[in-house]
Amino acid sequence: MAKKAELAKSCGYIMIWQLTQDAKGEKSLLKVINDTLRRGSYITGDVNADGSFNVSDLVLLQRWLLAAPDAELANWQAGDLCEDNRLDVFDLCLMRRMLVE
Repeated sequence: MAKKAELAKSCGYIMIWQLTQDAKGEKSLLKVINDTLRRGSYITGDVNADGSFNVSDLVLLQRWLLAAPDAELANWQAGDLCEDNRLDVFDLCLMRRMLVE
């Protein structure tokens, strides 16, 4: 099912015929589809991966840049706002701008 969901990503859609007979929990086909389609997607700026971008993400990134021992980013790619595959003060500045706007 994961391979079919990957194929569906390239098509831009997926059709599900019936959900009433789907298994529950980890064996659910809908869960496999959801996990596959969401893989690699994230909310821009959401470095703590809590599902929303807010001031706590800004504070976490700032603490991480200052090398605070307990600052651990759950999703560093979400903080790469300059899209240069590294996190630095420029990403922090863009994050602040996003929050103000």
